[in-house]
Amino acid sequence: MKKLKMNKILLVLVVIILVGIGLIFYGLIRYFYLGNGQDNYGNRLNDIEKYPITKKDKESITALYSEVSSVGDVKVEIQGKIIYITIDFTENIKLDDAKSLAVKTLEVLSDEIKSYYDIQYILTADSLKENTLFPTMGYKNKTNSQISWIKS
Repeated sequence: MKKLKMNKILLVLVVIILVGIGLIFYGLIRYFYLGNGQDNYGNRLNDIEKYPITKKDKESITALYSEVSSVGDVKVEIQGKIIYITIDFTENIKLDDAKSLAVKTLEVLSDEIKSYYDIQYILTADSLKENTLFPTMGYKNKTNSQISWIKS
């Protein structure tokens, strides 16, 4: 009992430190592990159901390139508010011709979709190892009417 009286201040400090460490661990676990229970995109996708991209829209983009001999595979993927269009070329093609082929997708998409979604173009030519112009990427912001190309 006498030792407890002498170390009363030390005991109170140890209890305060332990409670503080416990609160810190609780806060870290709640913040990092449990999260805040919201969607990864937050409220940025609230209106996305008003601008649906149907399977028909995707098929119309791939059908646009079905008769072009220099185009091999076309993929259309949607992630959030970005449309990713990947075009793989199988024959030697000039970079400007490849870009003009990619721009044709803007004719297929409606103005509503173009004004809501950003569009990312990825032009590849994996089978053409000697062609150093590929891969090339382009980006169209929803507020812009032009595509910005990374390699030119």
